[in-house]
Amino acid sequence: MKSFLLSLLLLIVPCSLPAQISWSSIKSSAAALYNMSQYKVPVTGRKFTNLIPNDMLYSLCNDQYKKYVQRGRSSNSKYKAQLNRVAGRLRTAVTELYRQEGRSSELSNFHWEFNVLKSSDANAFCMYGGKIAVYEGMFSIATDDASLAVVLAHEAAHAIAKHSAEQMTKDIITAGGVGLAYAFIAGSDMSDRKKSLAKAMAVASATLASLKFSRIDETEADRIGLILVALAGYDPEAAIPFWERMEAKSKLKTTRDWFSTHPSYANRIQNIRSCMPEAKKYYRK
Repeated sequence: MKSFLLSLLLLIVPCSLPAQISWSSIKSSAAALYNMSQYKVPVTGRKFTNLIPNDMLYSLCNDQYKKYVQRGRSSNSKYKAQLNRVAGRLRTAVTELYRQEGRSSELSNFHWEFNVLKSSDANAFCMYGGKIAVYEGMFSIATDDASLAVVLAHEAAHAIAKHSAEQMTKDIITAGGVGLAYAFIAGSDMSDRKKSLAKAMAVASATLASLKFSRIDETEADRIGLILVALAGYDPEAAIPFWERMEAKSKLKTTRDWFSTHPSYANRIQNIRSCMPEAKKYYRK
């Protein structure tokens, strides 16, 4: 990562460096940039490099979220009442989690908003900063408050883990890596056939790496989400029958994860079971 940031700096700094700028100062700047851009995910403690400014990404996501809501806000009063009831407890859970980790000052980065959207899809999404939407179709599976808490907590976990910022950073880094690979391949003494194959392999490798990152994010969101469910006063055990109902509804019944951005249902449920003892420690009725 530090070497990538050094390469990034070299793209900005003129090739003919002034005498007062040394290689050591460039390396120091790259190291400083690396250290400043590190983000520690709550609960898991995992660290990653975030090159995306909070304000910029929040502005982009907020504008897009408003368009989704304006186009398709649901008028179902029952669904909206359930959403608001669970969302209030979930926001309190996030506040408590950050208090326990001594990171309450970071709560100002979130601008929570919850909406139900018109659609028969059993789905939900979260945009950067805590903009969450649940489709009407999800309520046929999230039939009680605890199940809906599982859905909202999973989406909120994506927000507090800054997965969207991480993915954008990885896309930037991956694009830079593939660009360098292309430059090497184009300048090498290869046949046209071998060059085409090499380029295809470079793209495939980058794509599979991105898919794997998404699966890692989903698994991390499941773990953090369970703890949020527990802190909100819902039994985290509700996650298991919820995902079993999702599996029964889905046409995708496979344990193969390799070409998917999400874990298979069987693997997801297994991971959730393994995280349950940790989540139970946070549970108070």
